[in-house]
Amino acid sequence: AIVIQGGIAGGDFVYETIEVYKKLFPGARVLVSTWDDESDGAIKKIESLGVAVIKNRRPENPGISNINLQIVSSRAGVELAKRIGADYVLKTRTDQRIYATNVHSYLKNILKLFPPLSNDVSSRIVGVSLNSFKYRLYGLSDMLIYGHTKDVEKFWTVQLDLRAPGTTIDIDKATLRDYATFNICEVYLTTQYL
Repeated sequence: AIVIQGGIAGGDFVYETIEVYKKLFPGARVLVSTWDDESDGAIKKIESLGVAVIKNRRPENPGISNINLQIVSSRAGVELAKRIGADYVLKTRTDQRIYATNVHSYLKNILKLFPPLSNDVSSRIVGVSLNSFKYRLYGLSDMLIYGHTKDVEKFWTVQLDLRAPGTTIDIDKATLRDYATFNICEVYLTTQYL
């Protein structure tokens, strides 16, 4: 399954993304996990492509950098993927699009080449280098996550970040350890998963 999570705005970009994915991933179920306050017209247009749209209620506290929005919509999409029997999940965002062909085979082969080091998971989780930084400890980019459905479900089954949205750290003065200890966004997700 492909879970596309986030706001859909006017819906045209997401609609066109789904059209592309139906060509690139002909056997995959495409699921859109968005918000219950999005435009009914945009949602109906997306549903006309034969995809499931999940309308989530926004959490009262969006979290630092809207991390709770991402957790809620990603989790709901992955849970639906599990219910429909998907063996693998590719989680992306509504503001991004994949154009490469054979992505599923490529990602699945990465899982085979790098088996897990723990018996607690079926496989590793694959992310992309976009927004993953060498020196950001535990900073796996959350923009694209791929793996066995039960492992991706574990990744997104984290507590919401209860800190206020305006909580910040002075990035110019923070060490790499300070940033990791501050535990926001990608670091929060990865450390909670680990």
